[in-house]
Amino acid sequence: MKRMISLDLQLTLLFYVNTFFIWHFKMTILIPAYDNGQLQPIEKMLVHKKGLKHLAISIFIIADGKILLQRRAFSKYHTPGLWTNTCCTHPYWNENTNTSALRRLEEELGMKNINLTNVIQLNIVLKYLLI
Repeated sequence: MKRMISLDLQLTLLFYVNTFFIWHFKMTILIPAYDNGQLQPIEKMLVHKKGLKHLAISIFIIADGKILLQRRAFSKYHTPGLWTNTCCTHPYWNENTNTSALRRLEEELGMKNINLTNVIQLNIVLKYLLI
């Protein structure tokens, strides 16, 4: 008999496995950020700690007039438990934004073969306190 586990449990396990590998093996995630007015690859946590302007992607899945939202994990280092977009990410250095968005949809939600539409590009600065 084949055992099935819920999608919720699968996503939770995936989150913890990814977190384990990043922290255990000290994986460095370089994202495009501005330092001294120039876009360059900088480690993601450093970007957030310094409050540097950087590239980010916010994804909203909309179908039949409904928007798929998610609640950020309470273990997140900023805005834990916040109800927010479908998912978000930062493009890796030299990664196309569409590729980045598709990567994140598959990593977080297991969604594949999604046709994305770039609706709007914003240049905003959000400030939050990292403790």
